[in-house]
Amino acid sequence: MPAGWLSIAVVLVTLILAPAASAQEQDCHPLTSLDVVVRPHVPDDECHPRLSSVLRLHVAAHAWQLFIALNWPAARGARGMPDGEDPQKIADRTAPRVWETWKSLQETFIPGGKEPAGWDVPETHALCRNTGDLEPSPSKVLADLNQSGVEGEAVGPLIAQNRTYVRYEIRMNRVGFEEITRKQFYLRDKLPAENGQEKLRLPNGTINVKAAWREVRAGENTDRYYQTEALAFDPSTGQCDKRSFVLIGMHIVQKTPRRPQWIWATFEHVDNIAVGPDAPPGTTPSLNNPLLQQVRGDPPAPVDRENPPMPNPSPVQVVVSNDGLPRDFIEGVTNTKWQGSSQLNGTVWRFYKLIRTQWPVAPQVDELGGPEPLTHAANSTMETYRQRMTCMACHHNTQRTDFTWFINLRAHPLSQDVRSNARNFYNTVINWLGPLIEPLSGPLTVPRSNK
Repeated sequence: MPAGWLSIAVVLVTLILAPAASAQEQDCHPLTSLDVVVRPHVPDDECHPRLSSVLRLHVAAHAWQLFIALNWPAARGARGMPDGEDPQKIADRTAPRVWETWKSLQETFIPGGKEPAGWDVPETHALCRNTGDLEPSPSKVLADLNQSGVEGEAVGPLIAQNRTYVRYEIRMNRVGFEEITRKQFYLRDKLPAENGQEKLRLPNGTINVKAAWREVRAGENTDRYYQTEALAFDPSTGQCDKRSFVLIGMHIVQKTPRRPQWIWATFEHVDNIAVGPDAPPGTTPSLNNPLLQQVRGDPPAPVDRENPPMPNPSPVQVVVSNDGLPRDFIEGVTNTKWQGSSQLNGTVWRFYKLIRTQWPVAPQVDELGGPEPLTHAANSTMETYRQRMTCMACHHNTQRTDFTWFINLRAHPLSQDVRSNARNFYNTVINWLGPLIEPLSGPLTVPRSNK
């Protein structure tokens, strides 16, 4: 379809599908800009015109603004702060991104229920059993190898075509972290009762990020990726070693005054399933082999202490289940605009794309808020095996902790009915760290999985 007809189609489709706005949205101001805005400022809220034919374009633009602001180079020695405002800074690939300096789950939910260190305390690799043998940098530890199911249970890892495990991390900004520490939500007895009416509510301005990292093999061309060095955690030994990783997927979740059920946005690298535009000769997809049958592979058994990662595992063939709804055009139009902007020319960020946004269109009607879209808001790097799910539908299962799975799953002590990646993680950590913690907190136990 020619570009002009595509734009007309987007306008017509969004006009047809546009839901009625709430009274709160009718007073919405200022509107989210549809222009390419390359700056380190996180937009406070998403605001679109009432009954507008382009309302979804405003949500998509908000997502891209978030993506760029959070991937701004971080200031040295100041967690969560961007390094200046010069738009050319976004091309820098040497510094950690702003979100990478936020607090990790390992820093927040510590075995034994120990109080987390303050926001400004630098991250360490104390999680690694061989921490004394490691250099001070990097301090990022990638410990999670399994994807999660709709109950938070481990459903197995994703193995890239280069026969490496995709690793995951979750980080939270200062607003969310300080609320968790101030109210001691890292302790289970501080959470609302499982079947009670009370619900935990995180403050507006809380942002959580989940990232998917693919390990780099020797000789690979990574010019099109944001790349970093991190410590790979081995669940069978508790030890870490330094490796190179590239960013292939990113969830961003932001709680705002107009969207109490949060704004959800998910991005992927353009070369994940098929090779994107302007790729040099020899480029191959990270997660799909085009020479094989285009049928999604089954998840391998979850990785844990008893089933440790293998040195050369068989890849998983990733195929995207695409419903072909008009929303695809909307994200596509926005991606084309941002990827082709002169402001992102020469940066790796033009090789990333918005996959989906989801947000509540009727936030005051019920607890779920009328999610848009209703299905297929999955990221192929993080929801490989459950692509018909959406962010809000999955996280709706943990409403008592404000759509935030990691609080319910990782608070100490782990619940006897918790089925999660936390079990795999803490099994290993407690195995070697327990004797150091027990004198302070009492014996540590990890419950069995119900699956």
